[in-house]
Amino acid sequence: GHAVFNEGGIDADFRVESDGNANMLYVDSGSDRVGIGTGSPSQPLHVHTSNALTAGVARFQYDGDNNYEVIRVESLGNYDCQIGFLVDGDTDYYGGFGIDYSDAGKFKLQTDNLLSGGSNLMTWARDGKVGIGTSGPTGSVHLKDVVDSAGSDVFYVAQNTSSSRIAGYQVLDESGTVSLAMQYDNGVNAASITNPNNGSLAVYLGGSAAANALD
Repeated sequence: GHAVFNEGGIDADFRVESDGNANMLYVDSGSDRVGIGTGSPSQPLHVHTSNALTAGVARFQYDGDNNYEVIRVESLGNYDCQIGFLVDGDTDYYGGFGIDYSDAGKFKLQTDNLLSGGSNLMTWARDGKVGIGTSGPTGSVHLKDVVDSAGSDVFYVAQNTSSSRIAGYQVLDESGTVSLAMQYDNGVNAASITNPNNGSLAVYLGGSAAANALD
């Protein structure tokens, strides 16, 4: 057998109380919405709690192998599939990420709850290229200056205050051997470009080392 509530489309709400919540489950028949913890659901499924829960408002558990999803967010048709975020405070802050169907299915992170709005922060293309500040990366990692003003840096590395030397960046081959290193030595106030592997290149700028010296 089975039980049916509001059969025939009767506009009669359904509510289940718990020991501490009068709207533990609420079915708003007139608006076709379900609320958990709220008697005025604003979406097809609206979950609300004021309790401090370190493990989150909802938990999805799966006790199986690695061949199945735990959660799937799916758009039906030729549409973007996106998740939006909102900090609903004195000032509202939005964010979002998802698959941009209209842009070759790229995965994007940006400053709006919809991929069609806001500013693009990061893009992962289907061919493996990653863009920061650009939605059209042309290299493995493509950085674009989003400030576009004098004094702004496209790539910035901050020095660790506990160390006198910082490696700006390194170029490694497939074996992990460093073939090029760019660093600043705070001890002698000099920047250098070197090949730590064989020392075939050494360019020093400033400090006591020979300026623009090539070994």
